[in-house]
Amino acid sequence: GKAGSTVVNTTGGVLVPEQFASVILDLAENYGVARRVANVIPMARDTYVGPRITTDFSFSHTAENAQASATDPGLDQVMLTAKKVMYLGYISNELLEDSAFNVGDVYAQIGARAYAYRQDLDYVLGDGTSTYGGNSGLASALPSGSYVAQLSGSTWAAQTTGDFDVAIGRLENVPGGARVGIICSRQYYYQVLRRLDHATSQFRELSDQAREFNADGMFLGLPVYFSQVCPTATATTQKCCYIGAFAAASMLGQRREMTMATSDQFRWDYDQTAVRMTARYAVNVHGDGRGSTYGPITCIKTS
Repeated sequence: GKAGSTVVNTTGGVLVPEQFASVILDLAENYGVARRVANVIPMARDTYVGPRITTDFSFSHTAENAQASATDPGLDQVMLTAKKVMYLGYISNELLEDSAFNVGDVYAQIGARAYAYRQDLDYVLGDGTSTYGGNSGLASALPSGSYVAQLSGSTWAAQTTGDFDVAIGRLENVPGGARVGIICSRQYYYQVLRRLDHATSQFRELSDQAREFNADGMFLGLPVYFSQVCPTATATTQKCCYIGAFAAASMLGQRREMTMATSDQFRWDYDQTAVRMTARYAVNVHGDGRGSTYGPITCIKTS
């Protein structure tokens, strides 16, 4: 016989509407490590120039009534030049009218993460080319001696605490009070750092210490910050993680934060609304300026 049903529209299914989600699933990596570890400099103009001491003057022993030798300190400048980044997109006006969500808020949420990702790319991987806006990041701006090859093997699994003892021990000219930390991917942290820490710390809880430093983890007493632009799987001749006084040895110049603008005129004949997001910033991994072999930041790389 006939029976009402929720699965057949003509026998009652139309009376049971589909439930529409009240939230948007947003499963994506978080970025923004550059802003967490670098020295963030507000820029009042498109360029910023700051003095830096490169050598100290010296004291020497002199005899009574003898003339001392004159020496001068060495100085140079650290410069930030703001570059613009931009996103441009188009949204149909039907989508704006009919969407159950505020499309502008959704785009702003995506834009904020995409902007942080762009900054992390420049800060970590920048090689001075136009791809990175001319910015040189941690992967290319450090002295050649800063990229320390692991002692044995060529994989993550072969790395030992001895590799980190060497890298940390080679840090030079770290100013007193500067916070030394580690930047790496989440995968590297759990596959290498946590493995080594478990072997030496008897699984002590480190989460409270990490929160104290606004970090994602701890290793050998140092705060660890995740950056998913760093390697996420082992490979040879790979720059795995960076260790150093990032706030003392690098700058993120902020000329203007990300702004979002819309226009319903630009694509008038398509009945679309144009969305534009722009920002202006600069990256400078300047080190200590003293011609150091290693400097205040080092990097562990596979062989």
